[in-house]
Formats: sequence, structure tokens, C-alpha cells
Amino acid sequence: MLTVHPPHPEGEPAPHRTAVWIDLMNPDPDEAALVRELTGLQLPTRDELASLEQSSRMSFEHDCLRLAAPVIADAETDHPSLSQIGLIVTPSQLISVHFERLKMFETVSAKYGATPPASSAHVFAALMEGYVARLADLLEEARARLDQISHQVFRKSATSSRRALVCIARRSEERRVGK
Repeated sequence: MLTVHPPHPEGEPAPHRTAVWIDLMNPDPDEAALVRELTGLQLPTRDELASLEQSSRMSFEHDCLRLAAPVIADAETDHPSLSQIGLIVTPSQLISVHFERLKMFETVSAKYGATPPASSAHVFAALMEGYVARLADLLEEARARLDQISHQVFRKSATSSRRALVCIARRSEERRVGK
């Protein structure tokens, strides 16, 4: 899926030279070729993004910043996964490539749905802000779940004296293992 901000002046869905942000979600070969032809930039594939070494996830050459990062997808489900994103930032455009629906892109896209982005730097900053905010939300949710589990494990009530002794022994062992 190809999304362009601001939209094409003639209402077409295609990218254009004055686009500030071109967002590709799970692009098909035709969409990637169209963006490559317009910008002259080689877009990363899913396999290329996944195989990058940590030391190669960011590069800067010829006024072009390239950034690749794993992000958490499907975080609201019981089976979250890692998904790869690629960002290419030039002085005039930002091109994003991702392969899953990600909240950070949806939030920023909604922000620029009514008001066109001022520059590629503004879009990049908004995406980074969305990335950090999403990670903070996920960490907060994980902490709350861990607190709930901790309370269930370490604060069981005992109703009888024998059960109380078993619970004390078990709690002691759980605390020892939990440290």
C-alpha cells in the first residue's frame, strides 16, 4: 500500500516530486519500482532489513540518512512479533518502508491527513516520537502485567494453619528463586 503526504495535486494515488513523505506498507514490486523511478533511491526489502547487522542499521551518505530498525508488531495480541522498518530521509523527502500495520505509522499518517507535513525532518521527528511513545506504552503495559503476576505469586492468602505453613515455605522458595 502506498500513501503520499501531501497527496498528489491532481488527486492521483501516485507519488509525486513534491511529496514530503512517501509511506510504503508491504509494497508490491510495482509500487517499489514507481518510488525508485521517482526518487532514484533503492528501497530496502524485508530480507535486507532483517539481515542488517546492528552496526549497519544507520548510514549517511550523499545527503541521505538510511535507518533500519526492528519494531514490535501485533503487540495487542497474544503473539507479538518483530517487524522491520526502513526509513530514508533526504533534505526534501522521507520514504518509509514497513511490512505490518504499525501504530506509529498510523498515528503520524493521521496527523498529516489534514495538514501536510512541513518537511521530511518534521515527519522523521514525528515518527521517532511515535516510536518512543509506542515503546513506552508497551513497557508500561508489560510492567502492569508483571506486577499482577507478582501479586498473584507472592501474596497468596492462607485459610488454614497447615496451608499457611505450606504457603510460607512455598513463598520463601519463590522469593529465593525470584531474586
